[in-house]
Amino acid sequence: DRTEARRTMVLCELGQAVAVAAIVVFEPATGTVLVLVAARSLIAGVFQATSRSAVAELVDDDELARANTVLGFGTHGLEAIGPLIAAVLLVAFDARAVLAVDVLTFLISPVLLAGLPRFTVAVEHEQGLLHDARAGLGAIWELRIVRALSIGFWSMAVFTAVDDVALPFLGRQAEARTQVDEGHRSASILQPAADEARRPRAPRRWGIAQDPHDLEDVEREFLGAEPET
Repeated sequence: DRTEARRTMVLCELGQAVAVAAIVVFEPATGTVLVLVAARSLIAGVFQATSRSAVAELVDDDELARANTVLGFGTHGLEAIGPLIAAVLLVAFDARAVLAVDVLTFLISPVLLAGLPRFTVAVEHEQGLLHDARAGLGAIWELRIVRALSIGFWSMAVFTAVDDVALPFLGRQAEARTQVDEGHRSASILQPAADEARRPRAPRRWGIAQDPHDLEDVEREFLGAEPET
């Protein structure tokens, strides 16, 4: 609320484009990718808060509830549909191409945001940012319903963040586990042949079998079984 909303949203979209483009172009190590993803998430949070405050400036008070509903439906709807769209794109393209499409959407967004009017910013200069933050947290803690909703939302965000951070490491473990399973399957196929090669064989006896029992022993030896004693 202390900066002009349109400029803030444009900068946020450009910042997200830079973060994702760095992953696409440089293919950094896992640690750097996590830092870039965290930075993009923080910028996305700033954009979401700024966009919601801008809605209040764009619509009348009697239409504010409907506008927030539409904005929330679009936000959460895209969060649900986005992974499905990415999965479809991954069938035809690799991960870098899909991320490049994401960069393109971040670059198109500022063009659309440029059509918004400038928003006036009214800031009480006698109060500082930390003072306002403390006042806001105090108001959240005093209202029981708001406090419960805030704690639930923060808890969900923490668990979601841990899950997102763990995914690259789980992917590596799954890939290693797949390679081990393939090795075990290959060993199980080759093990009988190796056992047969190591098994000692009785010396071959050449000649004509005169006794029926000798004929059975020859047949057993031919089939690879031990002759009866």
